[in-house]
Amino acid sequence: MGDQMNGEDVAAANERPALEDPETQAVLRRRSHREWRFVAQHLGTVAVIGTGSALIGNRPLSLVALVVLVVYVGMLKSRYPGSSSGAKRVLREYPWRSYGYRLETHGMGRRGFRRIVLLDPKGRALGSFSGEDKYLVGPTGETQGDLLFAGHPVYGGIMRLPGSEDCGLFTRANVPQHTSTPEEESKARRARIFQRRSGS
Repeated sequence: MGDQMNGEDVAAANERPALEDPETQAVLRRRSHREWRFVAQHLGTVAVIGTGSALIGNRPLSLVALVVLVVYVGMLKSRYPGSSSGAKRVLREYPWRSYGYRLETHGMGRRGFRRIVLLDPKGRALGSFSGEDKYLVGPTGETQGDLLFAGHPVYGGIMRLPGSEDCGLFTRANVPQHTSTPEEESKARRARIFQRRSGS
């Protein structure tokens, strides 16, 4: 499938800023709002403990509940798929680039899953990626033209369709043997997409 190519040789003629892009900022705001709704749905138990302890005048228990609440909110936000803070880390380091793509289906039924395969301008596969792909797939499971990718094709990054209302974090399914400069590796680490080569 051409998995040994790292994709950095693909022409970046349509490269564009990511984090400063107004459309991208709107996408991140919507994702942040969804994160907070996700958090709110899981705070009922802690809120009940805190309120109950306050009503009975148990100050130590109230303080414990407050600490648990703060920690819990942080954990929930960090576990939200493709959190806005995680997306911002990637978009701060990498610009958007346009790529062709195709879908790769593995397995059948409940055990079946899809991967996104990035393509170079000649239609050659640069690697397959796993992530939340519902924003990249049409109603009948078809691709939707070119997508925007911000990241490193060896490791992964953020993908979205132009004009779409959401984005997703995708990771490389099998990291190939490759040569990264110290600058490239440092950049991937700052974005928290760095992965070691599969089998190493």
